[in-house]
Amino acid sequence: HVARRLRVGGVAEIVAHEVSGILANVDGLRDAVLRLVQDESLRASLGNEAQRLIHERCALSDYLLIHERLYTQLLAR
Repeated sequence: HVARRLRVGGVAEIVAHEVSGILANVDGLRDAVLRLVQDESLRASLGNEAQRLIHERCALSDYLLIHERLYTQLLAR
C-alpha cells in the first residue's frame, strides 16, 4: 500500500489518501496528476482539507514550544 511506504517527511501526518491528497507510487503518478488536472472539485476538496489539517496539526506555536523544550533540555546537560 502506497500510504505505508510514504511515512517520511510528514506525509503520513497530512496526506490521507482521497481525503487531503492523493498518494501514488511512481507507476500511478501520471494517473493521479491527470485526475487532479481534470477534476476541479477534487482539487478544491483535497486542498481545503489539507490546509485544514496543516493548521490543526502544524501550528507554529507548537513547533516553537517543541524547540524551546529541546533547547532547554540541551542547555541543562
